Amino acid sequence: MFGIRYVGHLFFIIYAVLSVYYATERIVFIDSAKYLFDLINHQTLFITGREGGYPVLLLPLLFIKLKLSLYLIIVAFSLSYALLFYLIFLLVVYVLKNAAAAWLLIFSLILCTRDTFYYPATEVYLGMAYVCILYAVLFSEVIKHRLALYTLSLILIYVCYLTHPITIFLILPLLLFKFFELTEKVEKWVIAAFACISFLFFVIRPFIEKSVNANEYTGYRKAFSFFSYLPEVFTAPSANFFYIHTWQSTSIYLLAVVLLGANLIFYLFKRNFEKAIILSSSVLAVWLLAVVVYIEGESAMVLGKAFAPLAFLCSLPLFHDVLYEKKKWFNLLVMLLLSGVLFLKFRDIALIGKHQKQRIENVQKNIQQAREQGVSKAISKFDTLSSKNGLIPWAYSMESIILSSFDESEQSVTIFIERENNKVNNEVLEQKDIFLYLNPNDVLPQEQLNAAYFKLPKQKYVYLK
Repeated sequence: MFGIRYVGHLFFIIYAVLSVYYATERIVFIDSAKYLFDLINHQTLFITGREGGYPVLLLPLLFIKLKLSLYLIIVAFSLSYALLFYLIFLLVVYVLKNAAAAWLLIFSLILCTRDTFYYPATEVYLGMAYVCILYAVLFSEVIKHRLALYTLSLILIYVCYLTHPITIFLILPLLLFKFFELTEKVEKWVIAAFACISFLFFVIRPFIEKSVNANEYTGYRKAFSFFSYLPEVFTAPSANFFYIHTWQSTSIYLLAVVLLGANLIFYLFKRNFEKAIILSSSVLAVWLLAVVVYIEGESAMVLGKAFAPLAFLCSLPLFHDVLYEKKKWFNLLVMLLLSGVLFLKFRDIALIGKHQKQRIENVQKNIQQAREQGVSKAISKFDTLSSKNGLIPWAYSMESIILSSFDESEQSVTIFIERENNKVNNEVLEQKDIFLYLNPNDVLPQEQLNAAYFKLPKQKYVYLK
């Protein structure tokens, strides 16, 4: 416990510092930019269908209510994730007194992370953090009352489900580990029931209309049609992404693969075949889901968050079983070695930060170009852009209006990116009091924008020259 306290505090200090330093790069980007845009305009927590993400919205919402500067709101939003993770760390270390859960939390946040550090709005990392609390409760030596333990566990399973559906594939191995370690039949039946409930949550989610958006529904459709994709799974662009970032260019997933192999060898050596099967099947299930859902390929950000849960699964046996059986000096040596490797991951995150800063500069150049042409509501054709580094067309209107609103003395600028299959129609071009939101058919009345932050004049959209 002594080692994890010092390593953990240092880890989260670095995590928080990077979250502040790269706040603009993390928040003014795709989903995070949309969340911030909606939060400023609607001033409510209910802007996302993933209820587990509400806690990280509290601080930026408070800053909006206090009418603080836009930059401070962005910093608060970015820092909120680090603060929530740190609070979870304090909970599992000082209240639940579970060092393994604390190590799991740290490894889950950093082991398979690089580009995804700049994609905080994905609830995958929040989900893994909540699963770490569930682990600390399930295997708690502090909670003596069985009814309290299992009631709290069931509540946490539901919280994880509300945060991200992929957490079910992290919860199931936890429950199965617990099942094979129990000796009392009644408790085994309880754990078996929890496993069934968890899987049922995953299956029924797409049929609950309010909780599933179009993209998530498409992911479910692909997951349920898994066998039809089998012939192309191992040659798909998403699979190639994993191969490249394991063995060739960046080694993002190499340590996770090494841990997986070492853990499987340990279980086989101990003749613990049940856990070996649970581990290998869970890892394979998450890997296959990531590949199938994004079988056509996606950006490094999106694919990175799809494979991120492997960090939790590959680390679980190390802290739950492997180090548990060794002497304290050996545990400390291994943990210090692994901690050193993980802290090097922060260097990789900082290197990617340079590319993210360049992306922000490119947006600012386009904003300046619009201002030089006297345009506040602009349309730019995707093919004419000089730089497409990190450019996601659907989010650009929100990224540009947020960045252009830092200086309160200037008028805001929004730039909508038009593509061949996403053209703005003439009827929209004739309107002065609209904001082009996610696509040409998704427009907002300009009066819905928060005028305290977005000073957008009422004028027609104009194509940039």
